[in-house]
Amino acid sequence: MVTKYVGVRCVRCKRFIVLGSHQVQRAEIIGTDFDITSAPMIPCKHCGEVCAYSQEDVAHSTSPDGTEPQHPHRR
Repeated sequence: MVTKYVGVRCVRCKRFIVLGSHQVQRAEIIGTDFDITSAPMIPCKHCGEVCAYSQEDVAHSTSPDGTEPQHPHRR
């Protein structure tokens, strides 16, 4: 099993804000869908900036720092 971290990238400091995590069988699998529409204003845990995000901003990564993110909602 591989842990996938779900989050968004801060528009100010560009660091990954982890919103949740889940387990998948293989790293290339995205897994659980994550809906942020109920709380689009998210504070950055690193710099404190509060920004609005859309579902398209949500990324899934095998690392809590957001390296090699997968964006399942981008077109």
